[in-house]
Amino acid sequence: MKAKTKKLLSLVIMMCVILASIAPVQTQAAKADGSKKNPYSAYKSCKTDVYGASYAGEFKIKLVDYKDGKDALKFLKENGVKKNPGKSKEYVYLKFKIKCLSADEEVPADLILNDYWSFFDSKCKKQLKTEVIPVDDGNKELSYNTMISPGETVVCSIALSVKSGSTPITYRISAGYDKNYNEIEKWFTTKK
Repeated sequence: MKAKTKKLLSLVIMMCVILASIAPVQTQAAKADGSKKNPYSAYKSCKTDVYGASYAGEFKIKLVDYKDGKDALKFLKENGVKKNPGKSKEYVYLKFKIKCLSADEEVPADLILNDYWSFFDSKCKKQLKTEVIPVDDGNKELSYNTMISPGETVVCSIALSVKSGSTPITYRISAGYDKNYNEIEKWFTTKK
Protein backbone atom coordinates (compact mmCIF):
# COMPACT_ATOMS: atom_id res chain seq x y z
CA MET A 1 0.00 0.00 0.00
CA LYS A 2 2.87 2.36 0.73
CA ALA A 3 4.25 1.93 -2.80
CA LYS A 4 0.87 2.85 -4.33
CA THR A 5 0.63 5.95 -2.11
CA LYS A 6 4.15 7.06 -3.07
CA LYS A 7 3.37 6.51 -6.75
CA LEU A 8 0.11 8.48 -6.48
CA LEU A 9 1.85 11.30 -4.57
CA SER A 10 4.64 11.54 -7.15
CA LEU A 11 2.03 11.60 -9.96
CA VAL A 12 0.17 14.45 -8.23
CA ILE A 13 3.41 16.41 -7.74
CA MET A 14 4.38 15.87 -11.37
CA MET A 15 0.97 17.15 -12.54
CA CYS A 16 1.34 20.25 -10.33
CA VAL A 17 4.78 20.96 -11.82
CA ILE A 18 3.42 20.59 -15.36
CA LEU A 19 0.45 22.87 -14.65
CA ALA A 20 2.68 25.46 -12.98
CA SER A 21 4.99 25.52 -15.99
CA ILE A 22 2.06 26.06 -18.38
CA ALA A 23 0.51 28.96 -16.42
CA PRO A 24 3.27 31.51 -17.23
CA VAL A 25 2.96 30.72 -20.94
CA GLN A 26 -0.73 31.63 -20.86
CA THR A 27 0.07 34.92 -19.08
CA GLN A 28 2.67 35.81 -21.71
CA ALA A 29 0.21 35.11 -24.53
CA ALA A 30 -1.93 38.06 -23.36
CA LYS A 31 1.01 40.46 -23.82
CA ALA A 32 0.35 43.31 -26.27
CA ASP A 33 1.29 42.21 -29.78
CA GLY A 34 -0.39 44.92 -31.83
CA SER A 35 -3.34 42.77 -32.79
CA LYS A 36 -7.00 43.73 -32.38
CA LYS A 37 -7.16 41.38 -29.40
CA ASN A 38 -4.00 42.71 -27.72
CA PRO A 39 -3.30 46.23 -29.01
CA TYR A 40 -0.08 48.07 -28.21
CA SER A 41 -0.17 50.93 -25.73
CA ALA A 42 -0.38 54.12 -27.79
CA TYR A 43 1.79 55.88 -25.19
CA LYS A 44 4.86 53.77 -25.99
CA SER A 45 6.92 54.66 -29.03
CA CYS A 46 6.35 52.18 -31.86
CA LYS A 47 8.42 51.76 -35.00
CA THR A 48 6.39 50.62 -38.00
CA ASP A 49 6.29 50.49 -41.76
CA VAL A 50 3.41 52.47 -43.21
CA TYR A 51 1.57 51.68 -46.42
CA GLY A 52 -0.97 53.55 -48.49
CA ALA A 53 -1.45 52.25 -52.02
CA SER A 54 2.23 51.25 -51.75
CA TYR A 55 5.09 51.45 -49.25
CA ALA A 56 5.28 54.97 -47.78
CA GLY A 57 8.17 54.59 -45.34
CA GLU A 58 9.21 53.66 -41.83
CA PHE A 59 7.96 55.78 -38.94
CA LYS A 60 8.21 56.02 -35.18
CA ILE A 61 4.88 57.00 -33.61
CA LYS A 62 3.90 57.85 -30.06
CA LEU A 63 0.72 59.28 -28.53
CA VAL A 64 1.87 62.10 -26.25
CA ASP A 65 -1.52 63.42 -25.12
CA TYR A 66 -5.05 62.04 -25.05
CA LYS A 67 -8.20 63.55 -23.66
CA ASP A 68 -11.84 62.51 -23.90
CA GLY A 69 -15.15 63.49 -22.32
CA LYS A 70 -15.13 66.49 -19.98
CA ASP A 71 -11.32 66.82 -20.10
CA ALA A 72 -11.38 67.07 -23.90
CA LEU A 73 -14.32 69.50 -23.84
CA LYS A 74 -12.53 71.80 -21.36
CA PHE A 75 -9.24 71.65 -23.30
CA LEU A 76 -10.89 72.29 -26.66
CA LYS A 77 -12.95 75.21 -25.30
CA GLU A 78 -9.68 76.72 -24.01
CA ASN A 79 -8.22 76.31 -27.52
CA GLY A 80 -10.83 77.95 -29.72
CA VAL A 81 -13.68 75.43 -29.99
CA LYS A 82 -16.94 77.24 -29.37
CA LYS A 83 -19.61 74.56 -29.69
CA ASN A 84 -20.47 71.59 -27.51
CA PRO A 85 -20.24 68.11 -29.09
CA GLY A 86 -24.00 67.63 -29.25
CA LYS A 87 -26.41 65.00 -28.00
CA SER A 88 -24.94 61.48 -27.57
CA LYS A 89 -21.49 62.74 -28.65
CA GLU A 90 -18.23 63.60 -26.96
CA TYR A 91 -14.93 65.11 -27.99
CA VAL A 92 -11.65 63.22 -28.23
CA TYR A 93 -8.28 64.96 -28.52
CA LEU A 94 -5.11 63.16 -29.61
CA LYS A 95 -1.59 64.56 -29.97
CA PHE A 96 1.09 62.46 -31.67
CA LYS A 97 4.84 62.67 -32.08
CA ILE A 98 5.72 61.17 -35.47
CA LYS A 99 9.24 60.73 -36.83
CA CYS A 100 9.90 59.70 -40.41
CA LEU A 101 12.81 57.26 -40.17
CA SER A 102 12.93 56.59 -43.91
CA ALA A 103 10.88 57.41 -46.99
CA ASP A 104 11.53 58.26 -50.63
CA GLU A 105 9.59 61.51 -50.39
CA GLU A 106 7.40 63.60 -48.11
CA VAL A 107 4.44 61.71 -46.67
CA PRO A 108 1.14 63.29 -45.62
CA ALA A 109 0.39 62.70 -41.93
CA ASP A 110 -3.08 61.42 -42.70
CA LEU A 111 -1.61 58.48 -44.61
CA ILE A 112 -0.44 57.20 -41.21
CA LEU A 113 -3.65 58.00 -39.29
CA ASN A 114 -6.83 59.57 -40.59
CA ASP A 115 -10.30 60.33 -39.34
CA TYR A 116 -11.98 58.21 -42.03
CA TRP A 117 -10.63 54.69 -41.35
CA SER A 118 -8.20 54.71 -38.38
CA PHE A 119 -10.32 55.17 -35.27
CA PHE A 120 -12.41 52.55 -33.43
CA ASP A 121 -14.26 52.09 -30.15
CA SER A 122 -12.51 50.91 -26.98
CA LYS A 123 -12.85 47.22 -27.94
CA CYS A 124 -11.45 47.58 -31.50
CA LYS A 125 -14.79 46.34 -32.83
CA LYS A 126 -16.73 49.27 -34.22
CA GLN A 127 -15.22 51.82 -36.57
CA LEU A 128 -16.08 55.30 -35.33
CA LYS A 129 -17.99 57.78 -37.43
CA THR A 130 -16.00 60.88 -36.64
CA GLU A 131 -16.23 64.57 -37.30
CA VAL A 132 -12.96 66.50 -37.26
CA ILE A 133 -13.13 69.52 -34.97
CA PRO A 134 -10.75 72.38 -35.90
CA VAL A 135 -8.61 73.28 -32.89
CA ASP A 136 -5.95 75.96 -32.45
CA ASP A 137 -3.60 74.21 -30.02
CA GLY A 138 -0.32 75.32 -31.62
CA ASN A 139 0.42 71.92 -33.20
CA LYS A 140 0.32 70.86 -36.81
CA GLU A 141 -2.93 69.23 -37.79
CA LEU A 142 -3.07 65.48 -38.43
CA SER A 143 -4.21 65.84 -42.05
CA TYR A 144 -3.13 65.69 -45.69
CA ASN A 145 -1.88 69.28 -45.28
CA THR A 146 0.85 68.20 -42.86
CA MET A 147 3.76 66.70 -44.78
CA ILE A 148 6.49 64.73 -43.01
CA SER A 149 9.92 64.64 -44.68
CA PRO A 150 12.51 61.87 -44.25
CA GLY A 151 14.37 62.44 -40.97
CA GLU A 152 11.79 64.97 -39.71
CA THR A 153 9.87 64.76 -36.44
CA VAL A 154 6.50 66.47 -36.20
CA VAL A 155 4.03 66.92 -33.39
CA CYS A 156 0.51 66.94 -34.73
CA SER A 157 -2.95 66.68 -33.24
CA ILE A 158 -6.51 65.92 -34.14
CA ALA A 159 -9.78 66.59 -32.33
CA LEU A 160 -12.79 64.43 -33.10
CA SER A 161 -16.43 64.28 -32.22
CA VAL A 162 -17.40 60.64 -31.58
CA LYS A 163 -20.37 58.71 -30.24
CA SER A 164 -20.54 58.83 -26.43
CA GLY A 165 -19.40 55.64 -24.71
CA SER A 166 -16.79 54.80 -27.38
CA THR A 167 -13.84 55.90 -25.27
CA PRO A 168 -11.04 55.32 -24.59
CA ILE A 169 -10.67 54.86 -28.33
CA THR A 170 -8.39 52.54 -30.27
CA TYR A 171 -6.77 53.08 -33.65
CA ARG A 172 -5.02 51.11 -36.38
CA ILE A 173 -2.16 51.73 -38.79
CA SER A 174 -1.74 49.93 -42.10
CA ALA A 175 1.68 48.26 -41.77
CA GLY A 176 2.00 46.28 -44.99
CA TYR A 177 0.87 43.01 -46.51
CA ASP A 178 1.58 39.36 -45.78
CA LYS A 179 2.69 36.80 -48.40
CA ASN A 180 -0.98 36.25 -49.36
CA TYR A 181 -1.50 40.01 -49.84
CA ASN A 182 -3.67 40.38 -46.75
CA GLU A 183 -3.29 43.74 -45.06
CA ILE A 184 -1.24 43.78 -41.86
CA GLU A 185 -2.59 46.20 -39.27
CA LYS A 186 -1.03 47.40 -36.03
CA TRP A 187 -3.59 48.25 -33.35
CA PHE A 188 -3.16 50.68 -30.46
CA THR A 189 -5.19 51.49 -27.35
CA THR A 190 -5.42 54.86 -25.61
CA LYS A 191 -6.41 53.15 -22.36
CA LYS A 192 -3.96 53.95 -19.57
